[in-house]
Amino acid sequence: MNLLNKLTIKNLKLNKKRTVVTIIGIMLSVALITAIASVYLSGVSSLTDFLRKRGGNYHAFFKDVPISEVKELEENRNVEAINIIEHVGHAKIDSKNEYKPYASIEAFTKESLENLGIRLIDGKLPNNSNEVLIPSHLETNGRIYWNVGDEITLNVGKRVDLFEGEQLHNQQSLIINEHSVEEDIIETTTKTYKIVGIIERPPTMIEPTNAPGYTFITYKDKTDFTENADIFLRFKLKSEKEFFKYVANILGINSELFEKSVNTENIISEEEYNSVYEEIGKAKYQFEVNTTLIGFEINPIANSSII
Repeated sequence: MNLLNKLTIKNLKLNKKRTVVTIIGIMLSVALITAIASVYLSGVSSLTDFLRKRGGNYHAFFKDVPISEVKELEENRNVEAINIIEHVGHAKIDSKNEYKPYASIEAFTKESLENLGIRLIDGKLPNNSNEVLIPSHLETNGRIYWNVGDEITLNVGKRVDLFEGEQLHNQQSLIINEHSVEEDIIETTTKTYKIVGIIERPPTMIEPTNAPGYTFITYKDKTDFTENADIFLRFKLKSEKEFFKYVANILGINSELFEKSVNTENIISEEEYNSVYEEIGKAKYQFEVNTTLIGFEINPIANSSII
């Protein structure tokens, strides 16, 4: 080894120009590789931040969770953060969009306003249950022209199917048959709100594209929640396996079958398909998962083709 080192040094001294060029080439190569890595990591970080701000900073969404069970989720050692939304009710408004005739009033906590993709265009966030945010597409889509500072009075109640009597959520399309609406708002209470801000249209997890109600957002402290709530959880994750395990544990179902229900490409037979969806049918709550954000946080290389 010492002989090899001596020969190498001797050769470098004999070819000083070539040695200088070689050293410069190595330096440039290292600089280029470092620059490419920095740009890549910066791009992944920026896109991940974008996904959190636009779609919401959460990993899993659970619908209609009894308030008595929320504390158990808060105390779960695998949960990093919890965001809560309570559905206040629906109200008929004078929308020019016949498929979107309602306001869907949702009560957010301070944390929910910060973490669930609510983007303020004008005004401020609500501080109490008498203040409300309205979405910008209420004007562009519904042709209702309300402004920050206006006071509005709504008859807020339960949206129900006229035939089944079942209460409907804003994730369910308007029940309409040949232009005859087969649902109604019942048990209404008159509420007056002051519009304090205008927001961009909320993420589809809060207001799906087929939702019959424009999302109006008011404020509520989580200690005042009394009804079932929608829960958006962020977990302490190191791998996808952990995520599937944590969520399956909350839902009370098998984690391996739950993983296959999300990654359906791993289902190889009709029998396995039936087994997976039979297990999902046993889930304690309705749920959705934020697979895009999870993918970028846990395995950014596999998702780098999106950049």
